[in-house]
Amino acid sequence: IEYYKEAINHHVLDAYLKLALIYFKEKTPLYNPSEGFSLTLKAAQDGLVQAQKELGLLYEKGQGVSQDALLAKEWMAKAAVNEKQQSQALVEEKMALWLSNGQSSSLK
Repeated sequence: IEYYKEAINHHVLDAYLKLALIYFKEKTPLYNPSEGFSLTLKAAQDGLVQAQKELGLLYEKGQGVSQDALLAKEWMAKAAVNEKQQSQALVEEKMALWLSNGQSSSLK
């Protein structure tokens, strides 16, 4: 837990989500769905696609927050758009690397 809290202090987005998942585990002394929701929300607002998906599910189920179908759909849609943009950026990055390594001659 302390490891994740320290990572959060350094704004490591994955740490927000990983700690949130710990807070969502029932039957543990750390079970705190509202804190889990808050951490997921922070990571989602900062652009972590997996957190955006999780946030959509939390709103859909009403876990750690009041159930809200509209917000669930909004966060799922935002995650889909961001995931597509990240995938496109990765393809473009790999293509640029490939071309910079002289691979363009094999396209002729």
